[in-house]
Amino acid sequence: MTGTVKVRYRTEDGSAKAGRSYKHTEGELVFEPGMFRQSIEIETVANPLWSPTLEYKVQLYDPEGCTLGLYLQTARVKVIDRNPFPTSKYAEQLKKGKEGVMKIRGIGLLWEYWKLCYGVTGVRWRTFLILFLDQFRNGYAVVKLVLNMYIVDVLFNTADPSTEAKLWLPDRLSTAVLLGCFYVLPMIAIHIGAVIKNQIDLPGQLRLFLQSCLFRKYLNYSEEARATVAPSDMQTAITRDSGNAANAYVKVLDLIAIVFELIVFSYFTLDRNPTAIIFILAMPACMALYFAVVSSLCRAGVNDWKAKEVLVLRIVAEVCERYRLIADYFQRPQMNEAFAATAGALRKAQSRKALANLNDDMFPQWLGPGFTGLYIAMDANNVLTGQVTLGTFLATISILGSISGQFARAYNVVLDIYELTAPVKKLTVFFNKSTDLLTWKEVNRQRRDNTRKARDALFKKEEEEGGEPALYKTDLIELRLENMAYSNVAKTLFHDVNLTIPQGKLVAVTGPHGSGKSTLMRLLSHIIFPNSGCIFFPSHLRILHLAQEPLLLNASAWVNLVFGVGDRKVVPRRIRTILEMMGMTATLRLIKDDLERVEREGRRKAGDTWSQPANSGWMEGLTYTEKVKMCLARALIMNPEVMVLQRPLHHYDADTAITMEKLLRKHVEERGLVLPEEQRIHRRPRTAFFTLESAEQAKGADIILYIQEDGTILAQNSPSTDEPVTESTPAEDKPAEDQPVE
Repeated sequence: MTGTVKVRYRTEDGSAKAGRSYKHTEGELVFEPGMFRQSIEIETVANPLWSPTLEYKVQLYDPEGCTLGLYLQTARVKVIDRNPFPTSKYAEQLKKGKEGVMKIRGIGLLWEYWKLCYGVTGVRWRTFLILFLDQFRNGYAVVKLVLNMYIVDVLFNTADPSTEAKLWLPDRLSTAVLLGCFYVLPMIAIHIGAVIKNQIDLPGQLRLFLQSCLFRKYLNYSEEARATVAPSDMQTAITRDSGNAANAYVKVLDLIAIVFELIVFSYFTLDRNPTAIIFILAMPACMALYFAVVSSLCRAGVNDWKAKEVLVLRIVAEVCERYRLIADYFQRPQMNEAFAATAGALRKAQSRKALANLNDDMFPQWLGPGFTGLYIAMDANNVLTGQVTLGTFLATISILGSISGQFARAYNVVLDIYELTAPVKKLTVFFNKSTDLLTWKEVNRQRRDNTRKARDALFKKEEEEGGEPALYKTDLIELRLENMAYSNVAKTLFHDVNLTIPQGKLVAVTGPHGSGKSTLMRLLSHIIFPNSGCIFFPSHLRILHLAQEPLLLNASAWVNLVFGVGDRKVVPRRIRTILEMMGMTATLRLIKDDLERVEREGRRKAGDTWSQPANSGWMEGLTYTEKVKMCLARALIMNPEVMVLQRPLHHYDADTAITMEKLLRKHVEERGLVLPEEQRIHRRPRTAFFTLESAEQAKGADIILYIQEDGTILAQNSPSTDEPVTESTPAEDKPAEDQPVE
């Protein structure tokens, strides 16, 4: 880098939003001659409320005197939230996982959850608006009571001449028409209010918040946490439990609306007929007694159906996902029997719940007639003696019926809230499972620090020794394993491993059975991490892990091939050439239309992929070998700087294995397949690790890592090369690379 170099930068929203999670920042970086490192400071906004890990971008643009790298012009920044869900009040219990969560009192956990919901963006004003709109019905209920009393005491009380003066219009008929209008017109406001409630969609807002948070949380789970959650359980949590938990907040608003309505009715009764208040107060006392004694005893264990439903869902998921295994081992009858048994147990448990719900529904319905009959018997004399007007008496009967109905609604809402405690607890367990974010943060900081030190050392060495400088110092940084040790629950696999491997090498990994080859590959891929020591890859290198078994998306063949490319422009000719080199004629036929479409229109954005119906029928027409090749082709199209391949040659016959290994060699030598030759020097070196199937395959590698039985690793040159296994150091950004040939 010579002369003055400039580049502008700006932050861009992702799941993290400017002003809520971080402060938007933009500006210009100027690199004077000899300057090759600068920092950008972005302020994180403290948020007392829980949120999952959020993400935003820092984008470089408008370079002057330099070229932006194809990948490193964008940095993703994660804002990690360490607080427990839903708040920190039960932090100690939440650390114990599911066992601790189940010991938390339901109402206490719900209260903390409601406080979280209230703080979600957009929920607060929606909450107050809904509470306001709910009062339209309360107002209408009072209007109807007043009108009913007026009809009895004035409009149709023709026996009392004094009522003529109380008519709203000159005669009774026109007054009746006006009263009819008063019955109808308030419904306009109620209908408008209902439409507004539907449009602001508070439950949908909360459901989306919970679903997106849980989805992001699951993507950041540690390997251990992910292993404890069955896919069917996570699917149910995201699709159903999130909606139920959202309703747990909305139900509280329903309960508040009912309480306001009861207050209005009680006040109206006190004002017009104070003697009836004893009946109004007696009803909630009876309801509370029933709920505290009878209902709590009768409902004990009625929610056992939920655990049984989970078992049914798991059996269905197993059959759907592993049908071939079940059929091949002749276990279809046994799976039928298992399903019948669990589904039968679920039916019995649901029947018991239905009976409990029936009793709960009937008890409030008994309250209304019971107290109404008691009131008629006790207060009729006041009407006969003229102490209470007939309109007030009838209005009181109507109020008692309405209040009993509202108590029935309130009781059902309370039961709903009680039942919705279960999904809230389930989500609480899932939201508080461990992630690998803090481990990744530590590894990320370590990689960046080591990269900085290595780059500085390279510049210092150049100054001290003089001579022609290397084109890119970053390419001289070595991959290092430093005092690396790793143990699992069974045994210690590695200890005190120290290796340096230059970039741009094809590295074969071998060793006796059970020595830890697969584990080493997962360590190199950063899927798991060492117990001590470190594995250092320069921070700018992308590491791709390729599993042994083929993993394909339930989408089109085209989407599977370009999945690792992101939203960058793809070049159909490059993809076509790579598939031809791999002999993938069947796949070429499948993507023929997509290749032509992209050549005409350019590639659709990645988000469009998931708006299309699931499409995996094409897989049935492919051989197993073709599917395995598709996974390798996807990796070669993505073209990462480091590839870690688990037994990539295991699936092929001898001749095909040789062809695939030569492709890996070509990928390393040319720094990516089917890319412009004149740009090779400006592309980063490509490094590939792969586990061997036979000693013969080691001849194509540059370096062989042999895992010994004592947990150490021996590095040696391949028989095909005389290059030494050297040591080196770290990195600076380089011009745009990997520009595909047009």
